[in-house]
Amino acid sequence: MSSTPNDPNAPGGYGGAPSYGTGPTGANRSNPMAVVALVLGILSILACLFWFVSVPLAIAAIVLGVIGSRKAKAGAGQGGLAKAGLITGIIGLVLSIAIVVAAIAGLNFLENSGCDAETMSQTELGQCLEEQLNS
Repeated sequence: MSSTPNDPNAPGGYGGAPSYGTGPTGANRSNPMAVVALVLGILSILACLFWFVSVPLAIAAIVLGVIGSRKAKAGAGQGGLAKAGLITGIIGLVLSIAIVVAAIAGLNFLENSGCDAETMSQTELGQCLEEQLNS
């Protein structure tokens, strides 16, 4: 009886090829919360001019980033993605709040400047506002 090189019963045999497709193991396991947190965080930054969209996205990214980080510490993996989702969510929230504050301050300045935006031309309004800033 002759043995082939891949025969696992043969003396000094190779034991066969390793199996593929067994799925992720260990630190490579999936953590969907981390992935969703990162996606929502990026979307919150991109939508920061629209605070009514950006703020809920940012809050969801922060919450899912924290949950994803906890799951990663428990062995679910992808802790870096969870942290990135948390950070991008915080950046999106801060940007949205800063833009809203700047818009309110700008509108308040325009209202209290004494320049009438309804009756002045754009050039006259620009000159009036420039005079208010320089005084």
